[in-house]
Amino acid sequence: MTGRRVRRGAFALLATTVLVAAGGGGSYPSPAFAQAAVRTYDFDIPQKPVREALNDIVRVTGIDVVFGETPNASRAGQPVRGTMTAQQAVATLLSGTGLTHRFSGPRSVSVSDRDSAAHALPDPDGATALSPIVVKGGRTPSDIPYETAGSVSHISAEQIDRVPPTSVGDIFKSAPGVIASGNRVGASVDVNIRGLQGQNRVNLMVDGTRQSSHSYRGYRGSRNEVFVDPDFLGGVDIAKGPSAGAGGVGAMGGVVNMRTLEGGDLLKPGDDWALRVKGGLGGNSIAPPASALGFGFNPITFPRDASSDIFNGDAFSGSMVGAVAGEDYELLTGFSRRKSGNYFAGSNGHSTYSGKALSPIKPGKEVFNTSQDMESFLGKGSVQWGDGHSLSLSYIYYANEYGNIDENFLPYISGPTSYYRLAQNDLSRTQTHTAKAGYAYQFAHDNLLALNANVWLTDVATKGGIVNFYSGGTTSGGRKLTEVESAIRTLGGDLSTDWEFETGIGMLTMTNGVELVYETAKENGELGISGSYVGANPNGNRVLASAFNQSKLEINEWLSLMGGLRLDYFDNQGAHVALHDFDYASASRVNPSVGVTLQPFDGVQLFASYAQGWRPFSLRETGVSTGFTPNPHLKPETSSNMEFGFNVRQDDVLRAGDALRLKVTYFDNSYGGFIGRERYVTPEGFWLYRWDNIADARFRGYETSASYDAEVFFVEAAFTYYTDVSFCRDKEANLITLVIPAGCGFEKLPFDYGMMNVPPKYSGSLTVGTRLFDQKLTLGARVYAFGERVGGYSHYTGSHTQAPGYHANRILDLFGSYKVDEDASLDFSVENVGDEYYLDPLSTGLVPSPGRTFRASFTKRF
Repeated sequence: MTGRRVRRGAFALLATTVLVAAGGGGSYPSPAFAQAAVRTYDFDIPQKPVREALNDIVRVTGIDVVFGETPNASRAGQPVRGTMTAQQAVATLLSGTGLTHRFSGPRSVSVSDRDSAAHALPDPDGATALSPIVVKGGRTPSDIPYETAGSVSHISAEQIDRVPPTSVGDIFKSAPGVIASGNRVGASVDVNIRGLQGQNRVNLMVDGTRQSSHSYRGYRGSRNEVFVDPDFLGGVDIAKGPSAGAGGVGAMGGVVNMRTLEGGDLLKPGDDWALRVKGGLGGNSIAPPASALGFGFNPITFPRDASSDIFNGDAFSGSMVGAVAGEDYELLTGFSRRKSGNYFAGSNGHSTYSGKALSPIKPGKEVFNTSQDMESFLGKGSVQWGDGHSLSLSYIYYANEYGNIDENFLPYISGPTSYYRLAQNDLSRTQTHTAKAGYAYQFAHDNLLALNANVWLTDVATKGGIVNFYSGGTTSGGRKLTEVESAIRTLGGDLSTDWEFETGIGMLTMTNGVELVYETAKENGELGISGSYVGANPNGNRVLASAFNQSKLEINEWLSLMGGLRLDYFDNQGAHVALHDFDYASASRVNPSVGVTLQPFDGVQLFASYAQGWRPFSLRETGVSTGFTPNPHLKPETSSNMEFGFNVRQDDVLRAGDALRLKVTYFDNSYGGFIGRERYVTPEGFWLYRWDNIADARFRGYETSASYDAEVFFVEAAFTYYTDVSFCRDKEANLITLVIPAGCGFEKLPFDYGMMNVPPKYSGSLTVGTRLFDQKLTLGARVYAFGERVGGYSHYTGSHTQAPGYHANRILDLFGSYKVDEDASLDFSVENVGDEYYLDPLSTGLVPSPGRTFRASFTKRF
């Protein structure tokens, strides 16, 4: 242990030295994700009058600008070149012009003389007022994926609100390549990106902070869980594959940032305060019954039938969010309450697959353990001072008492005489606290553009839910029951500096930074009769650290080259008391990335990229946990990702004012040393599970996202198709009595949970809508479609991890919105119009999705 402390102490000193030497920081992900997550843009604006340059910034960013007609508006501004945020671009432009600016939100800015009254025009009533010029941006965050040379996606607040989610994971239906796994088993969300999920392969963040929470699900594997209130979401940004910037350490599958509301989401240009009040009702819901353990020694609980009531009062939501802004500050605060009972499965469609029931929960019946009772609080504030300094603070509180489905035992329920039975369990309780502070400084130097720094803390505590079963102690039916109590606290921070250099062959922009994450996990596990740790979740500490560089060289207006390097490091220390001594691991690796972008025509972009990634061990893979023995020879996973694609962003295509957007990408992702669960025999003759590496796992396919908006009507589409999914061994393996020869195929991982993470052959969504009566009424429909699982549903003897079978399906949702006036709207939706009985793709348990569900809400802005 002394050596371990010395190594961790030496690394802490090294990390501190790197932080100081870097001289800057911030949340600045890879070239693709940076634009999506922190909204940076590429500028090349020469010195020109401020009025003209502001129009150029608007065309690039889509922000709204209000400024007075003054002599200074015709003065020449500073050149704006390089990759930066809209705020940085405006500050750079106005430096030394005698003009000042104030952002009332991330997308609204007012520009005026430092002494506005000196240039004011007389008002007929004797007062004075500026003659305003309003520049409205035509670009939105939804445009960013279609201008980014890489696989990024954006989910807007409008898309989230059209069909409010029953489960938080429903919001990802409009994002290609992304599926919420096990979407109906609890209140959390666990994301699968291009076949990768679990064990921290995907970093799912809230406002740039990671929760790192997880839960063990027995034979169904484990979940990486994030808890968030969808009423507070202002948008979701997704980067697929290794990320070269902050947020990417240890997450080779991708980075998802769920952005909560900001002042700009509420404030109108020129306003200094706003209030949004929202309330809604939902159907297909019933308050959960009294709890009862679903085992042979307990009484049977019978699921209820769906009611004919559209709204019965068992599902409602309400929120209030307010924002105020001054010349140099902004504050936002909000409170939300959401409650829903158990939902009912649909009544129509297939109820069997290959002669077996899709689920023990029958069509039209109540789905136990799907209720939620959630409340959350959001507070944010920012202040600006001096020449480019800003400080931001935020805090999020989330609490939920909810049903938590133990999908581990659903496959063993065979009827009312079965030992395992359907039952309403005790509700789980989760509380999260998230705090974040950020500092930014926009430099006026020629080369150094900006410095950004963030530090954050998340704390997640869960009690109840999945019941542990193991031998020993006081038992009923030979099984002991214990309530899980787990907690995980994660502290993180990042620093980065943005630079710009004029070279002999083009403009070079780069970001240099560092990132550090420290997580501590605890659970009420105990020792089993064999002396090994018995518990649902790991105990221990984990350090993730990274230093990164990402650069872009713009050789000319149609050719750009990208490159990046990141040095990743991890240090895991398990806290298990066991007969084994392998509870520590650490390693490091350098991961490069390169890319090229061609723009042969305005609005048309071709791109190609190659990136390497790395996934350190999770705490679960380092220490001992239920049913596992550690593997001292285990190695971290690596990835090699290739992409080829093109973007199209064109306006005024078929008619004046319309907008066409298209992104098509081919991806070829290979994961070396893929870690899976293996079953083997010890030298003493006992069989155990342990983690082990196989040679390779590969996912290949195509992704497409597109939209066309002609104001009167709009169309949005997302589609993913896999051409190849394979798992490969480089040598023969002897697992118990099962001999697995070298080669590729799904049978190469017969005992691994990852077999349930294989995505469907195809999936996607199509949304069509129309805006009527001067756009006061919006009506639309969304079809969510998916095929069967790639490779089928083969079951291997002794694996206990057969993927739940689901049919290819098409689910139709309807939505609408009516603007009562400029500040009030009535929204309504019908989810699963056909009342289909179906399982979601990537269902980890035999849990049917909600049947036909009506919702209505009213929103008033002041």
